Amino acid sequence: MTVNLRTDLRPDGQLELASGVDALYLSGRAALPANLLEQLHALRLIADEQEGPVEMLFGGLVMQLQPRKWGMYRFCFDHPYARFGVSPKAKIPCIRVQPRAEFLHPAESSTRSSGYATSWRQSAVRSSWRSAASTCSPTSRDGA
Repeated sequence: MTVNLRTDLRPDGQLELASGVDALYLSGRAALPANLLEQLHALRLIADEQEGPVEMLFGGLVMQLQPRKWGMYRFCFDHPYARFGVSPKAKIPCIRVQPRAEFLHPAESSTRSSGYATSWRQSAVRSSWRSAASTCSPTSRDGA
């Protein structure tokens, strides 16, 4: 990338180095199956015992179930593209998603819009929650 200081300066003399979305939070309500919550609780106990995340397959995506909650969300999953929260509480949306800035910025700059990030979010959330109850399981480092 080449920056021409004479032509790329805004009228006020400032040079824009980067722009984009800094934070995006998504949430939704759904009926969480009891067996899903039981599996998450059991995996979280394992994460607590080993004082670190448990790698698991969730809706076809490999995620890290953290041994801690995320704000008001009892279960916290980390993925390279986003952080997911799940809560059985009826007072708050049961699902919370926060795409990572590292994902949003490259996706936004490559398409000049947030369309790619939005498409990924919709796809990831649909695939994750649709089959979560049947595919929530711990995985080993060797993929077995």
